[in-house]
Formats: sequence, C-alpha cells, structure tokens
Amino acid sequence: MRSVRIAMCLPAAMAALALVACGGNNASGTTSNPDDLVINTQAEGGPDWVKSVADPAPGEAVTRFVEASIAKDYRAMWGSFSAATQQRVAQNYAMFAKDVGPEFADSVGAFVEGKYEVVNSFRTNTAMAVASVAGDRIDPASKKKEFETFGAPLVREKGEWKLELFSHVVLTLVIPEERIALRIPRVAVSAEAGAPILEVGVWIDGKQYPSPVEGASPTQMTIFAEPDEEFEPGNHTVMALASVGDTAAATAWTFVVAD
Repeated sequence: MRSVRIAMCLPAAMAALALVACGGNNASGTTSNPDDLVINTQAEGGPDWVKSVADPAPGEAVTRFVEASIAKDYRAMWGSFSAATQQRVAQNYAMFAKDVGPEFADSVGAFVEGKYEVVNSFRTNTAMAVASVAGDRIDPASKKKEFETFGAPLVREKGEWKLELFSHVVLTLVIPEERIALRIPRVAVSAEAGAPILEVGVWIDGKQYPSPVEGASPTQMTIFAEPDEEFEPGNHTVMALASVGDTAAATAWTFVVAD
C-alpha cells in the first residue's frame, strides 16, 4: 500500500510524493545562504519559467477531487486521476478503494466543505496545468481547525483535466523556515527529478513570480521567488512547479506572515 500524506502537509502518497508530498524544511544540498536568492542560472541554460494562463477548469477539477474526498466517493476520486497516476497509485480501482482512497479521504477529505476556495488555476500549456485550493481543514488527529492547502499538476486526457500525482519529481519547501515569513517573504523550493527539469514556476497567493534557480545538476536544483511588495500579516500560500516534459510535480504549502 502506498501511504498517502498530502502537500499542505496533508497527503503525501508514497514516502516522498512529489505532488502532495508534504513540504519539509530540509534542503537536499542546493540551498545554503538565504541571502543568495538572486542567482539565476536560466541565463546559463537552466530551466525556463513556465508561462501560465488563467483558466478556471483546472481549479474546478481539483475542487471536484476535494469534494469527492470529503464525500469518500472513491470512484469519483479514482476517476479524477490521470491514467499514469492510476497506475502509480494502485493496481486497480478495487485496491485503491481499499487502501489509498481512505487515506486521501482522511487527508484531503478533511477540508471543511464550503470553507475552502481555489487559489491557483492555470494552464501552463495545452496539455498541462496547475491548481490548488486553500481554506479550513480539521486535523484528523488533533481535531483542531487549521488553514491548509492542496495543490496538484494536471494533464489533459480526452478533453478533461486529470490530476497527475506521484511523479518522479520531488519538491520540498526550504524557505520560509518553519513556515514563518517576513512582510516581504522569500521562497526557496528544493527540486529533485529523475530527468532534467525543463520548466519551473512559483506562485504566491495565486500570483506567479520570477523563479530563478541555483544548482549544479539539471536534475537537482533550488527554485527561488522574491516578491517586491509587502504581504499582510496572516495566512498565505505558495505553490511550486517543476516539469520534466512528460510529467511534473506541483506542490502547495501554507505560511504565515507575522505581525
């Protein structure tokens, strides 16, 4: 069975699932000094910045998955996945409904119905997109309400957007440390992949920012974003994407801007 934890630090299916891999704060060696956040290796042949176009359809697809998870509608959850994701998640629907589906229901399904909303919903090309939701979630263990987010990349199959989960790309939030940020936040995300990373992107509260990278390997690097404007105190979200062409990882995290 593939254990499911997700990104928001909700589910993370499989031990380090790229998508919903719950973002940790430990880098994999590519980030060092937080002051060195302006290095842009794109000019030296690094990955392109993904071009995102607002489109409500990917966000609607992620919302349907969240709604299905809340309702424990395993058939609808299974149908929300791309063909490749279905193969990675379980051998068949029956195994998904028995093992992984209930874990998604406990994690993604812990969002409070009507108390979350779409934050990101973008096409990155004709066949790929990213989307995320954020809002109130009841932690299954503590039963406490918390602000959380869930995001995923999507691929277009037979005219419909499907969630592309558990790829061989892993994203880990490095900065803000401890999910606490300054009024002008800095973001750093570690990316590791089984193939050269071709495109990257970072969105904060639904707005895309330039995403320079630093790293000695085309399969291992750190993606940065540095807004110029101040953010209001309170809850915020960041989402990152790393694409290797045929598949991608997109993970969302929450952070807090202190007073």
